[in-house]
Amino acid sequence: MFLRRSAAVLRRRAVDKDGKRLSFAFCVRKDLLLSCRDCDFRSAGKGFWADIPDEQWNDWRWQLRHRLTSLQDIAGRLRLTDSEKKGILLASSRKLALAITPYFFTLLSPDNPDCPIRRQVIPRSEELLRGPSEMSDPCGEDGNMVAPGLVHRYPDRVLFLVTDRCASYCRYCTRSRIVSGVGEQHLAVDVDRALAYLWEHREVRDVLLSGGDPLLLSDGRLRELLGRLREIPHIEIVRIGTRVPIFLPQRVTRDLCELLRTFHPLWINIHANHAAELTAEVRDALGRLADAGIPLGNQSVLLRGVNDSAGAVRDLVHKLVRARVRPYYLYQCDLIEGTDHLRVPIERGSESCGRFGDTRPVSPSLSTWWMDREAAERFRSIPSTSSGKKEGRSSFRISLGSSTGIPLLVLPRWRRKGVRLTVLPEAHLPGPESKEVVSAGPLPAHPSLSPGVSGRVLLQQQGTHRCLHGHPWIYRSEVAQIEGNPHDGDCVEARSARGDRIGCGIWSGRSQIAIRLYSRKEEVLDTALLSRLLDQALAYRNTLGLLRPQDADAARLVWSESDGLPGLVVDRYQDWLVVQLLTAGMEKLTREIVSLLLEKTGLSRIVLRNDAPVRLQENLPLEKKVLAGSYGDPLWVRENGVVLPARLLEGQKTGLYLDQRANYREVRSLASGRRVLDLFSYQGAFSLFCSAAGSLSCTAVDQSAAALQSGRAAAEKMGTSIDWVEENVFDWLRKAQQTKKQYDLIVLDPPSFTKTKAQRPAALRGYHELHLRALRLLAPGGILASFCCSHHFGLSEWKELIGRASWEANVDLRLRKTLGQSLDHPILLTIPETEYLKGCLLERA
Repeated sequence: MFLRRSAAVLRRRAVDKDGKRLSFAFCVRKDLLLSCRDCDFRSAGKGFWADIPDEQWNDWRWQLRHRLTSLQDIAGRLRLTDSEKKGILLASSRKLALAITPYFFTLLSPDNPDCPIRRQVIPRSEELLRGPSEMSDPCGEDGNMVAPGLVHRYPDRVLFLVTDRCASYCRYCTRSRIVSGVGEQHLAVDVDRALAYLWEHREVRDVLLSGGDPLLLSDGRLRELLGRLREIPHIEIVRIGTRVPIFLPQRVTRDLCELLRTFHPLWINIHANHAAELTAEVRDALGRLADAGIPLGNQSVLLRGVNDSAGAVRDLVHKLVRARVRPYYLYQCDLIEGTDHLRVPIERGSESCGRFGDTRPVSPSLSTWWMDREAAERFRSIPSTSSGKKEGRSSFRISLGSSTGIPLLVLPRWRRKGVRLTVLPEAHLPGPESKEVVSAGPLPAHPSLSPGVSGRVLLQQQGTHRCLHGHPWIYRSEVAQIEGNPHDGDCVEARSARGDRIGCGIWSGRSQIAIRLYSRKEEVLDTALLSRLLDQALAYRNTLGLLRPQDADAARLVWSESDGLPGLVVDRYQDWLVVQLLTAGMEKLTREIVSLLLEKTGLSRIVLRNDAPVRLQENLPLEKKVLAGSYGDPLWVRENGVVLPARLLEGQKTGLYLDQRANYREVRSLASGRRVLDLFSYQGAFSLFCSAAGSLSCTAVDQSAAALQSGRAAAEKMGTSIDWVEENVFDWLRKAQQTKKQYDLIVLDPPSFTKTKAQRPAALRGYHELHLRALRLLAPGGILASFCCSHHFGLSEWKELIGRASWEANVDLRLRKTLGQSLDHPILLTIPETEYLKGCLLERA
């Protein structure tokens, strides 16, 4: 009662003295003061870890070692919903791992799934859903990466990603593609190259350390990194973006603060979204940083169910100020994949901020949202206060009051829709001649769309050149504007930035590849066009003799983009057809595809192998089933006198590695009288061919017990003897090198070590070690058959890699022949991705 009365008296005195409201921190309404339930800094306690000694609990390394990372860890402590259980199970294989420190876990409500803290860190099945505008890299960082880990997007500042690990993982993470170790990319940091770039570029004056979380680096590594940055004379400011004070306040030790103090000017931006995250432990950690002279700012993300109300934002801001932190930014959640359930609509966000702005401010200021007319029309519920012409373009200015005296920034990266919303302080509003607000303008006038075409897409300049020169993929980042409302799997027309027609393709709003072109004309992928394209694919195989099998029972009949049918793969095994539908467009045509294939091939038995992980990117379920016929596993396939097991429902690919069929024959011709080593043998196809050719001995190494069992069954059927070894290949090579045993023919056919360009450095290291160890087992005069199945490496790179390994192993190699994929996997010169399998036959001199 005394506190409420005192606040009211202070406010009245402030108003009576000068006739207007003063900017005192005490000038808050009584109802606001009473409603701020979370403004007290309470200790988080130990929760389920009450028996842990304080010495361990306050050790940040102990906290990291005991993070909760699995359903087993969490299910006994939280009452989970079905959505949360499914999300946790998928976390280890999806774009972002699960990890929560025990300290932060104590803040989660055990019974309320809508707890604002719990929503930020517990995965949900909704992460599998992808909105039409979402992307893996909404900020375009990968395209501006000038050195591994270093992003130079703005003239005078850089972003330095120094690690891919965080104390805990936010479910809306903008860099989920590279952090936690399970994303689609691998973050390869090269500190030396990054610092060399900074030395050369004197225009850079500001470096932001991020990741991952830089404060997870050890004190020694952090001191070395900051010291090397401070040696660069034109680097004026170093900033650190971190959530460690929130997730792991124990890491903010006095030693760390003393270390950071020596590298001023240094700034730290933390990241808190809700007042309940600011505990007594966090307050003390922030106090230690502030006492070290480090200015602290906070960046919040507007999240549904977390802080999407005026009261939640107000409580957070007030509590941050009390913790000596300046509320700095309020961001609209980036358009990262799988975050639609957390994203707040613009209408709702503006309404919440508007109500927040109407409260009695601590220090009044004016902020402005800027958007072009098209965006304003899209969000009509946002009130506009003024409008006017700027250099022939229309813009709306929308004024909001900030209650903190600190500019709010709402910055969604919606480049594809031409939307740019930026909240700026009044002093930085664009002037009459400013070009800050840019509208992409309306789409050029075009003829009406053909029947069956659901939309028209205008490309940015960066994607136009590649597509006009024959490449059929249009990435989401290359889409400038969309006319119409296409759904996944619909046919759309693509046009260049100038309005020239590129062709028609299948739309996917969820995949990184937004459009896959199937025709350079304006035509719909209907039954007639599908029939014509299938006829062309089968006619090509017929010229190769693949439809009249004499020495082989298996062949690929349709191969996706190479046959103008993006996302469709069809293989034949004896009288069976195995069909894969990898895109939403082909999924919609399942009935037509099956009917046409049965008609054109004369076969009657079909297996559907829709279990490829790429279907998840199209939001399609994974499934395997027999559509027609009675199937028994395995199916025995004849290939040049060798019997191979084709497991149509359980095997890799669609049953066999059909792309290697020509290479089986090449290696077989060299196997007679040789000791053969088959590494990554899978079912031992190379071993079976070499053994049939009369090899002295044959050893097949693979870590899949099921695959080796299929190989044993095939060997017994052929009456050949092969030594089957179930072990990790790298481990086996280390042991074999100690025995000094040598082989006359070694086959290296490893799986793809890289799915993205960002994983190339790690893949190179793996491939190099593999060749180095294998070459030390190759006898003089021996043959090495080395294969790579990743399109991220060209043949010249593969030769160079083998050459470096041979030099290090002190082995001279002669190239006998280059190898590639079978002819039923046609290569189109305009689509480099269609040439993915390459190999070399090499002889040790």
